[in-house]
Amino acid sequence: MDAAAHTAVDTVLNKVFGIPGICRSKIVFSATADGRNCEIFMCDFDGSNIRQITKNNTLSVEPLWGPDGNSIIYNYYGPTETNLVQYSFETGLSRRLTQAGDISSSGALSPDGNTLAFIHARNGQIDLYTRPTEGGLLKQHTKTRSAEASPRWSPDGTKLAFVSEAQNGRAVLFMIDPFAGSNAVEISGLAGSERVMPSWSADNKLAYCAKVNGNYELRVAKLSADGTSGIMEAIGVAGNKTFIGEDPSWAPDNRHVTLTMDNALYVIDTWLGAKRRLVSGKEKIGQSNWSPISK
Repeated sequence: MDAAAHTAVDTVLNKVFGIPGICRSKIVFSATADGRNCEIFMCDFDGSNIRQITKNNTLSVEPLWGPDGNSIIYNYYGPTETNLVQYSFETGLSRRLTQAGDISSSGALSPDGNTLAFIHARNGQIDLYTRPTEGGLLKQHTKTRSAEASPRWSPDGTKLAFVSEAQNGRAVLFMIDPFAGSNAVEISGLAGSERVMPSWSADNKLAYCAKVNGNYELRVAKLSADGTSGIMEAIGVAGNKTFIGEDPSWAPDNRHVTLTMDNALYVIDTWLGAKRRLVSGKEKIGQSNWSPISK
C-alpha cells in the first residue's frame, strides 16, 4: 500500500470511528542482528518495510519515540558505561544525551520535548531523575535502595508513571509529579502481583504487564485525572481475552497495542481481543514502541 492509500484509509478511520489513523505510523523495536549484538529496527504499522536503524555492534535497546515522531531515544551499552542516545530520522545523525561514564537508561522525552526523564545510577543507587533535554541540572525524584525503571510521561506532560520495588520488594507502578516536588505514590486499583512495563495512551489509559500465575499478561486500566488510581478495563468484545507477553506500546489510535509474544512482535486489538503477528524470525525481539503521531 502506497502513501496515498495510507492517507486515504487514515481519513476514513478518523471520519467513521473518530480515532487517528495508524496506517502512516511506524514501530521501532530491538532485536539481535547477528546472533550476538542487539540493534534498533523499524517497520511500518503492518510489519512491512523492516529496516535496521543502528549498527553499533553492541547492545542498543529500549527505543522510545520523541514527541515529534522524528527521532528516537535508546540505550547504548559501551564497555564501561550506558548512555542515552538520540537518533534523528531527518538528519540521520545521533547525539549522546548523557555524560561520558554515566550509567543511565530508559530515557523518555516529555510531550513538549523539553524534559528528559530517565533512570540513573549514582553512589550505588538506581533512581528516577529528570533534566532539561538540552542540558542542565539533574533533579532526583526517588531515593530508595530498590531499583526504579521504565518512566513514562502522561499525555499532558505533568506526571510520570514508573516501576519501583520500593514497597515490599515487589515491582509495581508508581506515579509522581516531577515538577511539584511531591512524593511518588503507588497507583492503586491495578491487577497483578507485579506490575511492570507501562505505556500511557493519549486518552489516559495505562497498558502494562501484570504477573499472574507466574506469567506476564497484558492489562489495561483507565486512570483517574491525577493518575494515582486505575479502573481495570476488559480486553475484547466479551471481555475475556488474555494475552501473555511483554513490552506493550499504544498505537496513536488508543486501540491497538504492540506486544512481544513467543519471540515475535504482535499487534493486539484491545477492542476486539484479536491479535496479528507483525515481525518474527529474529532472535530476542522485543521492546517495541509505536510512533506517537502518524506521519
